[in-house]
Amino acid sequence: MKQNSLLSLTFGNQNLQVLIPDIETLLLPKRYSSFINTRSLCNAPLIVVDYLEESDRPRDKIKNGWKFQESNKKSLSYFSDSGILFSIAYEENKTTSFLSINRNSVLSFILGIQHAMLVMLAKHCIGVHGVTLICNDQVIILSAPSGTGKTTLAKLLKNHHQAAIINGDFALLSVDEKGVFFEPTPFCGSSSICHSYRLKIDRIVFLEQSHDNDFINLDARDSMVKLMNNTFVPSQDKYLSSQIMSSVSNVVQDVTINRFAFAPTKEAADIFYSIVTT
Repeated sequence: MKQNSLLSLTFGNQNLQVLIPDIETLLLPKRYSSFINTRSLCNAPLIVVDYLEESDRPRDKIKNGWKFQESNKKSLSYFSDSGILFSIAYEENKTTSFLSINRNSVLSFILGIQHAMLVMLAKHCIGVHGVTLICNDQVIILSAPSGTGKTTLAKLLKNHHQAAIINGDFALLSVDEKGVFFEPTPFCGSSSICHSYRLKIDRIVFLEQSHDNDFINLDARDSMVKLMNNTFVPSQDKYLSSQIMSSVSNVVQDVTINRFAFAPTKEAADIFYSIVTT
C-alpha cells in the first residue's frame, strides 16, 4: 500500500500544504518543482486530497459549472462534459479542506488544487483570470474572458515594446499595508509561462473586443463590478463571497483600474503603451 505524500507549497508570502495519495502517478508539470518544499510549514492551511468514488458521480446529467451544497460541511463541485471534475469540502474559519479528484487526472488535480487554494486563502487573496506582464517598469494585469485577445495583446506588447510576460493566464493577488501583490504560482492555464516573482501590482486593465481603440479610467463602482466578474467568487456561499468582496475592495483602493476596448493589432499595442507610460 502506497503512503500519502505531503507537499508544502510556497506562493510568495502565502503557504499551503497538500496531502496527496500516490503522488508519482500524477505526473505534475516540471514548473511545480520550484514551488514545492520538503519541509512541513507550521500553521499553513492544509488540503487533503482523495479520489472520487464511482458513487460520487451523478447519474443524471448536470449543467457544466459550479454546484454548491451545504450540510455538515460546505461543498463546491465543478462539473464538465464528462461529469464531476473535482469537489472541495470545507468549513468556515477552518484551516483544513478536503479535495476529491478524478484518479490519475492531472487536469482534475491542478484545477482542484488551484480552486481549493482560493477557498482556503479567501481572507488574504483573490484569483484573477488574466495575463500578468511588466511593461516599462509597470506591473500590469490584462484581464478578460478567454477569446477576447489578452494573449494576443500581451504578445504584441512583448514583440514591439519589450514587455515581459510573468504569467500567461492566472494572477493570485494578496493585499497588505504596502499594496497589492502578485503572488507567484505554477497555475497558468494552457499557457506555459509562469515565473516565480513576487511583484507589486500597478495597474489592472479589463479588455473588451472592439473595432476601435478606447482606453478609459474606471471609477470605484465600475472597478468593483469588473473585478468581481473576473474573480473566482462562489456566489452561493455568502461567507466566502463576503471575504472575497472585502479583498476586492482593498484592491480597488490601491490599484489603478482601466478598461481598454481594442482591436488586436500593433496600433492597439502602441496606444496601450503610450497611455500606460505617460
